[in-house]
Amino acid sequence: MFMINFICYLILYCTLLLYCCRDNSSVVSKKDSLSGGSNPTQSVLQTKTTKETTQEKNNTLTAEEQQNRFKTFKEAIDKISLYYIRAKEQYENKSITWSVNFKKELESRKLVQRVATKYPDFSEWLSKNILKQKELDNAFDSAYNILERKRSIHARDKTLDQYISEAIDCSFDKACKDNKDSSKKYGSFGKYNNLTIVFFNNILKDIIVKDTNEEIFNALKKSLTNEIVDGPLYLLRNWQ
Repeated sequence: MFMINFICYLILYCTLLLYCCRDNSSVVSKKDSLSGGSNPTQSVLQTKTTKETTQEKNNTLTAEEQQNRFKTFKEAIDKISLYYIRAKEQYENKSITWSVNFKKELESRKLVQRVATKYPDFSEWLSKNILKQKELDNAFDSAYNILERKRSIHARDKTLDQYISEAIDCSFDKACKDNKDSSKKYGSFGKYNNLTIVFFNNILKDIIVKDTNEEIFNALKKSLTNEIVDGPLYLLRNWQ
């Protein structure tokens, strides 16, 4: 009888011991899986931290600095839109005889018509909406920093507004575009274009297909921050 009880206790003890060891192994395994390998939560947190850092940096800007950055962006788009408006007028007068680097773009009647008719109204709408301007300033942050860095390298004697304006003019001037120094100064992009104007012009083309001012605005914010391959910001980031 004693021997039977002893065997029963021994079996029970061994069973409990095996259960405890297995449970502990499971805990260790779960802990290892959380601490090693790919961690989606950690990636999300890192992305969130990057965005928060950018937001914190933008929060340190004064209202005047934010307004000036927005002004830099808007004046660039405004200036390019004038070329489309001019092209529309020449279409109507049947007098397209002038040579431009964006000839294929400007000779697309649908694109010219959309920009010439939609953009002026959007520009005026945006000029009256301070909150929208602040949102665009934040969205423009990455591109602004890249352009400012390039300006500090290639055109220290110019303001960023002047640098961008001259890059746009250069793309419509044969002598300037054929100058190798200009390609280096404003970013080489094919035979006729430079990266500076390509960035702003591609954004304008992306947004002008929308119908309402609100839709154009949302497309504009997305275009300024979207790093899709061959998108405006992607091309700017890969400026060699």
